[in-house]
Amino acid sequence: MRAKTFLCHVTAGACLTALSGCGGGLILNNEIWSESVVAILGGTIMATQNNGEVAWQFPRHDSTWRQLGRWLDPIQEAHAAASACQDVTTASCDVSGVLTMYYDNCLSGTMTNPGYRRSYVHIVFPSQADCNLVGANPTGFDAAAIAGLTGKTITRHYGEGQSQNTDQQNYILTSDNVGMGVYTIFPSGFTGDDREGGIDVTFVDATHRRISVSGMHVIALTETGAQYSNAGDFDLDAVLTAAASTATKPWDHTLNTVKSGDVPYTSGPAFSSVTNGLAFASEDATDTPAAPADGDAIVEGYGAGAKVKAGATIRTQFNLTKSVGVSIVTEDLVWSSATCCWPTSGKIHTEYDRFFVGGGLMPWPYEDLEFGPDCGKVIYTTSEGDTGLTDLHQCF
Repeated sequence: MRAKTFLCHVTAGACLTALSGCGGGLILNNEIWSESVVAILGGTIMATQNNGEVAWQFPRHDSTWRQLGRWLDPIQEAHAAASACQDVTTASCDVSGVLTMYYDNCLSGTMTNPGYRRSYVHIVFPSQADCNLVGANPTGFDAAAIAGLTGKTITRHYGEGQSQNTDQQNYILTSDNVGMGVYTIFPSGFTGDDREGGIDVTFVDATHRRISVSGMHVIALTETGAQYSNAGDFDLDAVLTAAASTATKPWDHTLNTVKSGDVPYTSGPAFSSVTNGLAFASEDATDTPAAPADGDAIVEGYGAGAKVKAGATIRTQFNLTKSVGVSIVTEDLVWSSATCCWPTSGKIHTEYDRFFVGGGLMPWPYEDLEFGPDCGKVIYTTSEGDTGLTDLHQCF
């Protein structure tokens, strides 16, 4: 067995973060390929409970060095000046049962949370009456609303139905200075298996939700220069305009829930059926297995203590590197706080396609994530023996 390699990966704007870790024996690395998987699960859980506000989190329990780094970062000053994004309790339902929230130059929650620019978020209910259970309710997804929605399915969408190249941009700017375009209504993918359609949430009973991702497209945009000409002015228009000539696109992902009969890999490990979804039957296999069951995420509970049961399975098409990863929850993911987007315990195991289209693409054939104990913290391990401790930033 190969000895573990300990890494200190310093990215732009994160020198103090890296120094605080390396000096104390911590291993920090921002290259978490399967982060978007937990971002969908956490974001959907947050969006379908309480007031439906997405991307809340507790301030992280950072070292003094890290707090200083955040204080010096002008993006945080700009976040502090932003207006608050609306939630489901301040949105309205149209006659067809669609609740629409429009986020533009606003911030969801505290200054450690992401900012939004021209982002349309829709929740499609079976009827206007169903929509009003939440949209006309000052406490949103409370017990009465959930009782009225039991047995019914709602769908979350990002996007307004226009071209991705129009004024609608659906951008989220996270606290690590990465801009993300998030869409569910435009087909995407590189394998010929394009996906779209949003995220279905079925209210099974008073304590259970079922999450199924039909298709979500997430595009990243990074800019290493100054983010704001005026640190006190929260203006994502200025950020994106300034970034246009120097920005890079580090990744482009299409995600969907693995369903029975799907063949997620060109060449990859076989699947087996478990109580609440799927498991990898043999990680050493290099065949083209079909999934024997649905990998929907079963969510037990609301608020603090909500958990995604082991067996939830999401496929990611890495559209730039031309490879595929399948992520399975192998140990229940538990959200110990109602205001944190990420679990504080639990594990996800991701296996990558053994057939690397266009050459060696993924630096390792698998990745393990172990969450907690603090909000937004994760330990990752790869098949190459590399181990890291890092923060999570994505939530949608």
